[in-house]
Amino acid sequence: MSTLSQQAALAADPGFQARVQAAITSEAESIAAAVQGALDLATFNMRTALATTILTAVLTGTVQPCVQQFAWACAVNSTVAADIASPVVIASSTPGPPVVVTTAAAHGYATGNIVSITGHLLNTAANGTWSVTVLTSTTFSIPATGTASGTGTGTATLQAADADIATAVSAVWNAIAGVNANT
Repeated sequence: MSTLSQQAALAADPGFQARVQAAITSEAESIAAAVQGALDLATFNMRTALATTILTAVLTGTVQPCVQQFAWACAVNSTVAADIASPVVIASSTPGPPVVVTTAAAHGYATGNIVSITGHLLNTAANGTWSVTVLTSTTFSIPATGTASGTGTGTATLQAADADIATAVSAVWNAIAGVNANT
């Protein structure tokens, strides 16, 4: 998969978008509570306007366009992109609880990693973003109650650490707010 394809897949991943939303909400709250400080007035106003827009969108349930814009910006960040592993094909899953997922190849996860499962059929309750408990090199469990035994469909993808996403959000905030570097 090309870098652009990987970035597009990451930006569209619902689990990644959920974590980007948490990061932009946190950043917006910090900016909204900040005082002007060393920033020039124009920069301060643009940053604050974006923070207000995001916090209002969160409250009204219309934040998705903001999330998508930040998700794309974060997906092209080399630190975040480097932390996202290639998807691992799922061989099967148990209904649980907990759901035990078997991968077709070694997954390379560690207990506590965040993994996004997509496209898994029959045991659709396994789809989503989960903290995993590693059982073997090809099995892990997720804290869910499945709907059935799942077959060899779907993928599991290791997600970036939230600290990297928060750093990426902070790094692109001014650009998305429209702050000109010469302001």
